[in-house]
Amino acid sequence: MTQVAAPTFSAEGGNMKIGDKVQVSTTTPGADIYWTASKNGSTPTVCGWKSAVQEKLVINFSSKTSSAVNISVFAAKDGMLHSELRWGLFSVGAADHDFSIGLGSSRVKFSERKEL
Repeated sequence: MTQVAAPTFSAEGGNMKIGDKVQVSTTTPGADIYWTASKNGSTPTVCGWKSAVQEKLVINFSSKTSSAVNISVFAAKDGMLHSELRWGLFSVGAADHDFSIGLGSSRVKFSERKEL
């Protein structure tokens, strides 16, 4: 029986900033990606295995955390063996800008300056 291709992360883990995004995808057409998260790789998890997302999952780091978050994923498709389990360990710090606006293919970033 053929096995589903294991999901890959666009960033393998490490330090992220608020607003950063990481894409998780599989090359097996029609496969679903299941995911879970835990703090510092511990159990119990922050959330149990979540329902399938077809072929691509986007992780949006929208809040700062004082501990590392481990995102675990696998892919599955009817009639095939589940993929290997993959994971990435991320920590999230403050953003280097207050907000940004997408303008076509470019992005403008705004930061508040504090006068001394």
